[in-house]
Amino acid sequence: MLHFLNKNLRAQVILLVGLLAWSVFTIFTSMTLCPIEGKTHLFTMLAGVMVKDALAMKLTAIVLLTVSAIGIVRHFNKQRFDESRTLMPGIFFLALMNFGHLLDTFNPSFFTIMALSMVMMIFTPGAAPARMKDNILTFGLIVSTATLVDFSAFGIVLFLVFIIATNSVSPMKDTIILLSGLVLPYVVAFSVFFLCGGTDGFISSWRQMEFIAPIKAFNTLSPMDYAALAYFMAAVVVFWFRGRNYFENKLIMLRQAFTGLHLQFVSMAVFMIAGCIPLMPAIAYLTPSVAEYMSVSVIKKRRRFVYDAVIAILFVLLWL
Repeated sequence: MLHFLNKNLRAQVILLVGLLAWSVFTIFTSMTLCPIEGKTHLFTMLAGVMVKDALAMKLTAIVLLTVSAIGIVRHFNKQRFDESRTLMPGIFFLALMNFGHLLDTFNPSFFTIMALSMVMMIFTPGAAPARMKDNILTFGLIVSTATLVDFSAFGIVLFLVFIIATNSVSPMKDTIILLSGLVLPYVVAFSVFFLCGGTDGFISSWRQMEFIAPIKAFNTLSPMDYAALAYFMAAVVVFWFRGRNYFENKLIMLRQAFTGLHLQFVSMAVFMIAGCIPLMPAIAYLTPSVAEYMSVSVIKKRRRFVYDAVIAILFVLLWL
């Protein structure tokens, strides 16, 4: 069924709008703010505003979620993973966020996912060196701003270093440009806090941050959580093999782009584990990569019903 849905753009539009409407409904009726202890100083300041104005939190979540979905779809189509234009990555992303109950709590991951989607949306494989350098500086500014809100956004930095190392003719020089873009927002933020007399809070928030929260929360999971998590990782492996087989005889540029998706998944997984959000909500960091894995898995017609079943079971377990 998903294979045929991938061929019908009108049906995709209807389903995408329906999932977005479901997301908005969930955000307005169920979303609460996560505990602000152990988070960055900037997120704590934002949370202070959102505690006083719940509407601001909900509207911010909707904007971040919508931009993220657009970025994921744009990246998938720009990389030409599918021969025809498709909205399936956005559909799978919103489905994962809804079925996984990842919209019940507003936490820093929303900012990181949006920053990652913007990087994915801007990145153009095979771009001219001058354009690539401009993009790298832009990436640094986007990601550094995200790290001021969420420590796990450093996963995007690791991903960009991987991309520079594998795609740049002068990786050391481009890495320095990236680091320059990363430093600038910190200099600006520290200067603002210094002028406002808030440097103590800015520095102490990093000292008080709760790292490796997913590992600390591992023993508190329910048996259903363990089952959903184990199946989630097994499904990712299945999707990975499906994609590898699909791109085996494709252009080398497509194979490299799919490898970049693996690097993105690994980078975000590392900093998801090192971050300050408990394990099950932290799965949100992996949804952009997994949404694209799932979109690739439904392109081929062969054994399509098997992959329909894998995806359907995954959504059921995440919902439960």
